[in-house]
Amino acid sequence: MKKCNWLEKSLLFSIDQNPKSKNISINEAREFRKALSDKVQKTYTEEICVFFSFFSTKRNSPQVHKLVKNYMDLMHKPMEEVDELSRIVFNDDSQVSYLHAIHYCIDETESNEISEGPKINIWIVPFRYFIKMVHFVYDSCERPLIDVNPI
Repeated sequence: MKKCNWLEKSLLFSIDQNPKSKNISINEAREFRKALSDKVQKTYTEEICVFFSFFSTKRNSPQVHKLVKNYMDLMHKPMEEVDELSRIVFNDDSQVSYLHAIHYCIDETESNEISEGPKINIWIVPFRYFIKMVHFVYDSCERPLIDVNPI
């Protein structure tokens, strides 16, 4: 049986930072890009899936599509005013074949089971492995776990 190395090929990244759209400070952008570049072993050149989970403590935080746009740009575009990095995670937006994003507004003052504070979680996996996972789940659901007609 061939070993599936999708987990080895994926990137799991988390940073304790309040999600922001284009009004992110240069220091926050630099911190995000530096932490991300330290985690990335190799820039993706193939089709990818990107999953975002944003945890914000601000009630009037940006809309999720604006957060996605900003963090997608931070992951690949050159930003001379921030640093000398470019193409940190991938080369171009056109590589993203599947995108999923969710935005939680959390209350910092209460204990919360979703998140302990503001943060950004990102999971990136090559599209071909994502499709294999989908097929695996589908195939698992198609086969009954218990034989309904025992002999």
